[in-house]
Amino acid sequence: MNKEEFIEYMAPMATAAINYALILPSVTIAQACLESAYGTSDLAVNAHNVFGMKAELSGNTWPSAWDGTSIYTKKSPEQDEQGNTTYLESDFRRYPDVQQSVIDHTLYLAGAMKGSELRYKGLVGELSYRKAAQIIKDGGYATDINYVDKICSIIETYDLTLYDVFGIGAGNKMTKICIDAGHYGKYNQSPCNSAYYESDMVWKLHLLLKKHLEEYNGVEIITTRPNQETDRVLYDRGAASKGCNLFISLHSNATASAKRESIDYPAAYCAINHSADEIGLKLAKCVEMVMQTQQEGHIENVPGKNGDYYGVVRGATAVGTPGLILEHSFHTNSRSTAWLMDDGNLERLAEAEAAVIAEHYGLTKKQTSYIPGWYSDDIGWWYRNEDGSYPAGTWAWLHEATGDTWAWYLFDERGYMLKGAHRAPDGRLFYLCEDPGINEGKCMVTDDQGALQIAEYDTVAKRYLI
Repeated sequence: MNKEEFIEYMAPMATAAINYALILPSVTIAQACLESAYGTSDLAVNAHNVFGMKAELSGNTWPSAWDGTSIYTKKSPEQDEQGNTTYLESDFRRYPDVQQSVIDHTLYLAGAMKGSELRYKGLVGELSYRKAAQIIKDGGYATDINYVDKICSIIETYDLTLYDVFGIGAGNKMTKICIDAGHYGKYNQSPCNSAYYESDMVWKLHLLLKKHLEEYNGVEIITTRPNQETDRVLYDRGAASKGCNLFISLHSNATASAKRESIDYPAAYCAINHSADEIGLKLAKCVEMVMQTQQEGHIENVPGKNGDYYGVVRGATAVGTPGLILEHSFHTNSRSTAWLMDDGNLERLAEAEAAVIAEHYGLTKKQTSYIPGWYSDDIGWWYRNEDGSYPAGTWAWLHEATGDTWAWYLFDERGYMLKGAHRAPDGRLFYLCEDPGINEGKCMVTDDQGALQIAEYDTVAKRYLI
């Protein structure tokens, strides 16, 4: 088959693999193309191994679709940091079909460990293909110093991002948001506190909002300034949002007089075409709730001579982006000024605003993906839970390592499974099987005659008694 046919062949398997872990199909397909020379490599043809997966990977302590014994031996190129290539003979995994190769590859990237951390930490749920490729390269998957560029080139040449659709975000596509720090340098000093500048506050807040939004799946965040010192024309900042779902410019408001303690309302100044009214009102109400302002948050649509009165909103509208300015109360109000000067408050505010935006666009929170199961290293066996934690210094009711039933296991303070004879607090002897295989580590207790038995099973509680 030619290159396009190979991509079409790989695509259904790569998209189905997200049921095991959310890794971009575009990256999976591109890796298969690169590693197998579009399905023509010796390893792909004779071992159905399209990712160059070696027999020994990260101690083989991660759940795998490989049978653990089928290997294919061949020479492979390895590059050092200077780009020098040498050929070494290595054992590679042999699969019954390419689908098993894809599943195994996904499980490896999601579950392989490096010490106490995931080898490819941050990969699962990452929706930037370049960032994903960099994580894979940095994790040690490939020695080729140009690996990331090669992966990205394949993705871009064949438009492989068309396969990166997960049913998340607006329209089943990535949601893109442009955040604007409303002022640069040292601008708009508060009459209530000379240490407060609106430009300082919005710079901090826009970075915090970006951080919290990036905790969600299916979103890409861009900003309008490279640093706080950079000025940029109002219209151009709005127009920078071309292709985005939302443009939001962050501010704090001011009254004409030096101080006005009676005014503290949050407001969203939304595009006059009303495209941002709904999200604008949600955000204004969010600011009201978090800052506990006396006055209610609301929206306004302000027309000018050439469309929207505000230049940033006018620029966003010109490129088809719903745009708004979000005013975070007034820095001519003493209480609001003091509140906005607290970095902890800004953190809470950004987190709350990110949650409102995520809810509006149907975004779901990223979760670090761990595949629960048994793992072993040079010390012994241990068990990782779905949340990444592991039982330590305790009993745990777990699926046995190599069989189909459940049993009680005891772990030491470091989290390693114990074996051998022990005595319970009530004086009973119990035994944790030392024989490798299906019963290893399984709890056994002494019966009334002192003979070892599998720990008693309580049919009501549906657990073994220890």
